[in-house]
Amino acid sequence: MHSQGNSSRPMGIGAAWIPECRPGQGDKVFPPNDALVCDPVQDVKSHHLLLATAAQNYGHNGFRIKQPFDFGGRTGKIVFDASCDPFGPLFGWVSLAVTEDPISMPGYAIRGNDEGSIIPKNAVEVHFANAGGDSEMIVRHVHVFKNYADTAYEAPSSTPHATRKLGKMNRYEVLLSQTSIEVRVSPYSEDGTTFAAPTLVHRQAIDLPFSRGYVHLGLHNHATLKYTQPDAYPHQWGIVDASVARVDNVGFDGPVITNWREYEVPDSLVKFNEANPDIPPDPHNPDKTGYDVGYFISNDANAPQHTHTLKNVDLSRVTRARLAVGLWADLLSRQGNIADYTLRARLNGKAWRDRKLNAEEQKFVSPPGPTVVDGNGTKIGDPNTQGRLALLIDIPIEDLVAGDNTVQFAGANLPMAHPPIVANVDLVLTLD
Repeated sequence: MHSQGNSSRPMGIGAAWIPECRPGQGDKVFPPNDALVCDPVQDVKSHHLLLATAAQNYGHNGFRIKQPFDFGGRTGKIVFDASCDPFGPLFGWVSLAVTEDPISMPGYAIRGNDEGSIIPKNAVEVHFANAGGDSEMIVRHVHVFKNYADTAYEAPSSTPHATRKLGKMNRYEVLLSQTSIEVRVSPYSEDGTTFAAPTLVHRQAIDLPFSRGYVHLGLHNHATLKYTQPDAYPHQWGIVDASVARVDNVGFDGPVITNWREYEVPDSLVKFNEANPDIPPDPHNPDKTGYDVGYFISNDANAPQHTHTLKNVDLSRVTRARLAVGLWADLLSRQGNIADYTLRARLNGKAWRDRKLNAEEQKFVSPPGPTVVDGNGTKIGDPNTQGRLALLIDIPIEDLVAGDNTVQFAGANLPMAHPPIVANVDLVLTLD
């Protein structure tokens, strides 16, 4: 996902130059090959995941684990190993989030042009940043969301930093309960398999309104092509078109939750060859090639632009069905009445199911924008949603059929100067 609306490109993602991964892979990837399993390499001497976020101004590749994470009445542990390069708030970083709802792409809105991802309803997120140049790492913020209001906690200045090094992994451990979060990070590992013990880099008392949710790993790209130009910022990398992370050993503890199934609508993956005039050219991609990942929708419910297929749906034991949808709409234009903005969905040609914005959603997409405060309750930054929403739509079970299901989307009263976009669509089923 990226944050900028475009009247011709529904979430167009360009090229990502990647380092060594596996024989025959090449050094340039596009969606969906921007997430790869790699062979052992010098920095990570085991098989591992390589992620590349090429979207600029402002990009986010999100990976939600479908297995729910339950930390009710206890302190749960989440672990992963990761590197990220180039690293820093103007370049790229990794994040961890736990959201109450099965959405995609959880982010924040500290500043209007800092991050273009989705503001979750209830969640906790940890975002990292560089310190002491490029050789150390800190927790930039721990974000706690309650009904879309964001409290952004900074680590105290006295908190130790973790050492980091270009290409090398650190080990991350997050201890989470409804009342506290602890973040521990190891020094970097020379080989990606042997790690020193993680040390505390942030501890924060929190108040989470949920105790079961979904774990997300995120790789972010603020604007690498802009800030790695020769005259933009002192660095050692050359012009960089993507933030790149190596990830391994992801896991969490707790009870195994089994009463769920999920099915995905594939990304659109429509190829294009055109430059974004707002982004510097990519020397690794002279053909200006990219691929869309989203889908435009129209306000004409009788002529939806796309029909998607959810394959091999199993309806046994299903007690509830929801669609989780990422929506981009031109909210900043303030066209019409936001209370009338409606996303419509239908399964298998049956009745349209309408999803309007609730009171909390209307509030954070209306002036003065989302509520963001620091740990003392003081409003901070210049928050802005950039048009991003994650919507859950309840679907009657009788709208579904066993096997393949079709799904269509339309809008009602949505601004159309920049057509609205849906992406990251999941059918989430609850079982008895």
